[in-house]
Amino acid sequence: MTHRRHIPLVSALLLVALVAGAILARTPAILHLNRSVAEALRPVALRYGWLNVIWVLGGLPVTLLMLVIGLLALPRLRRRAGAVVLAAICGSAIELVLKHLIALPVPPEVPAPALWNHLSASLNFGPSNLTPILHRLFPHAHNASGPGLFPGSYPSGHVFRTTFVTGVWLSGKVRWVAVFVAAAAAFMTVATGGHWLWDTLGGTLLAGSMVMLAGV
Repeated sequence: MTHRRHIPLVSALLLVALVAGAILARTPAILHLNRSVAEALRPVALRYGWLNVIWVLGGLPVTLLMLVIGLLALPRLRRRAGAVVLAAICGSAIELVLKHLIALPVPPEVPAPALWNHLSASLNFGPSNLTPILHRLFPHAHNASGPGLFPGSYPSGHVFRTTFVTGVWLSGKVRWVAVFVAAAAAFMTVATGGHWLWDTLGGTLLAGSMVMLAGV
């Protein structure tokens, strides 16, 4: 019971760290770190095209499917279904708001094999998908939609989603696996040029905060 009383505090502290990371994201030291790591990992992605699997597994359709399966299959999650769904929605909202406000430019694109490009385009939902929806809802607000709506890179949504889903699926002593998943997802997103290292740290902090908020 004492442990549960600390959960809101830990969740709040992780959110504070996330916002602090957003504030620091454009500092020269972090920008230099981001560029150095991206340049070091770029040859790895060019050699191992399968690293682009993160853009499939971390996309909204796959992570949403895994979350729904967990809610249906695990009694522990069914009992906290409302909190889990709320945490997932809040995390996504925070991700989009920070991307809009910070607007940290994305890294240079690393060429990917055609297969992974096709799968990524099919299994991801981003600003380009949102544009026609916003145009239907707000036909006179063209300047408020499109890629300029969420132009930023911080935090990584793919790292957030994969880590969050893993975190709520697991519990107790095996939850450390979520840290491994976050590290693997971070490595793949940075190597393939989808995000900077700092973005993946933000995605991990956001996921940890929302897992705590879900209370599972």
